[in-house]
Amino acid sequence: MRILGLNAYAHDAGIALLRDGEIEVVVEEERFDRVRKSQNFPAQSIQECLLARHIDLDDIDHVVFPWRTFPFVVNWAGLVLKTFPVGLNLLRRGASPNMNAGTAIRFILLTQDIRRILRRRPTRKVLQVSHHICHAAGAFFTSPFEEAAVLVMDGYGENVSTSFYEARGTKVTPLYRNRFLNSMGILYSLVTLHLGYQTVMDEGKVMSLASYGTDALVDEFHKIVRLLPDGRYEFDYSYLDYHRWGELRPFTKKFERIFGPRRRPDEPIEQRHRDLAHALQAVLEETVLHTVRGLAARVKTRNLCFTGGTALNCIANGRILKEGPFERVFIPSNPNDAGVALGATLHLYHTLLDKPREKLTLSPFQGPRSSTAEVQRALKEEGCKYRECEDACQEAAALLAEGKVIGWFYGKMEMGPRALGNRSILADPRRPEMRDYLNQQVKHREAYRPYAPAVLEERVSEFFDFQGVSPYMSFAAKVKPQVRAMIPSVVHVDGTSRIQTVRANSNPRFWRLIKEFEQLTGIPMVLNTSFNVQEPIVCRPQDAVATFRQAHLDALFIEDFRVDKE
Repeated sequence: MRILGLNAYAHDAGIALLRDGEIEVVVEEERFDRVRKSQNFPAQSIQECLLARHIDLDDIDHVVFPWRTFPFVVNWAGLVLKTFPVGLNLLRRGASPNMNAGTAIRFILLTQDIRRILRRRPTRKVLQVSHHICHAAGAFFTSPFEEAAVLVMDGYGENVSTSFYEARGTKVTPLYRNRFLNSMGILYSLVTLHLGYQTVMDEGKVMSLASYGTDALVDEFHKIVRLLPDGRYEFDYSYLDYHRWGELRPFTKKFERIFGPRRRPDEPIEQRHRDLAHALQAVLEETVLHTVRGLAARVKTRNLCFTGGTALNCIANGRILKEGPFERVFIPSNPNDAGVALGATLHLYHTLLDKPREKLTLSPFQGPRSSTAEVQRALKEEGCKYRECEDACQEAAALLAEGKVIGWFYGKMEMGPRALGNRSILADPRRPEMRDYLNQQVKHREAYRPYAPAVLEERVSEFFDFQGVSPYMSFAAKVKPQVRAMIPSVVHVDGTSRIQTVRANSNPRFWRLIKEFEQLTGIPMVLNTSFNVQEPIVCRPQDAVATFRQAHLDALFIEDFRVDKE
């Protein structure tokens, strides 16, 4: 049985293909169309990952879509009518990039678009699944748990922003839903917009900026979010106007009087901007902890699955792990909408069809990979001088120890927004100047943004105040004071790092590279950042070569081949 999950016309569009309970491929359309957070129909993903494997649409038994069109349209249209005539603004630009008339129409016409774009009608009716159920199923069924409480927090589903679930065996049972207007995800995105950044794209920048702020605005910001019993919360709408004006005018004059006017992207960042980011982050953390405690009171288990776009906030995640009521916390590598196509397939297979979970491979490396012939062909077409490595891990580690910056491209691509060692730019964490060099000369991004260490799992507690595993860069942890001077380029201004723990049997090649670096330097970690420059992470060999040249990297290791900077 093959099930195709299809996320289209919403950010992080992509596909997932499940065969008899095993993942065949999961990929985002942005990897192919090179549009960040692509909202296009994932035609290229289908072409590259299905047809290239000689899988015809006739071979697909079920097609699932991670949204339910009717409640989405009713909820959105109801909001427009409720706030009429001001609400007519929402036809063009709602409180989130997907919430507008264009998205509603595309959702309605999805089946026709499949026929038009793929030039054939799907053999089965497209099954629509609740967006938050897809998040919940994607997290639980890729977790190591037999039972868990599941928390979903994002911008919004069809008409919900926060939801609780109890998951056992093959069942994920809804317990509670918070209406979508009271959405910490939307609030975080709109403050991101207020600070001069892009919604859906730049929330991570605001999380990094928050560490440079003070507590000056925290008490005032707490007044916006009221914490209610049982893990619930609601907003004080005297500060907010996005339910009427969307992104055009999301905040009231009262908000701007207290927190300042909206920053234009070309304006300098001032201390008030840092303080607003800090206040937003502080309130988010307290709200997330509040909801987690409310969920724990409802579901008696040691295990938590946390997912949805809010689960990309590694600072909040670190506090859940350290201060929350659950002993074990799992966050998938793709908790954002990059994971809902997979979640839809898993929900159908396990919950609706009641199939057992025994075959699922728990790995983030589910994307496309390139054959040796494809790599060599791309290198030749791009005019690269290359050679085959005797030992790529040894050679790469030696360059890193010399202070070189390399591109590392190997195996199947990661699913989700973070490079985990198969599509990475790597550097030496010991060098104090490395962060500024990477931000200015390689990645061309804001100077305040930090970098993550990829550390051998068995050595993590020697450097970080952290107990557990973080294979997907999901958690931030304090760096132990006595070692901060040893790894300065991966320590943020607040003394934390967003850590990736690397296990030998999960990614043997990347683990061995780090081990080789440790033998040369005594440091069991490397600096790991995504292999991209202001665009999606590289997917194909041609992408890797182009970014290698654009970023002026010292070397590119691509499968078993090495390309040096000319």
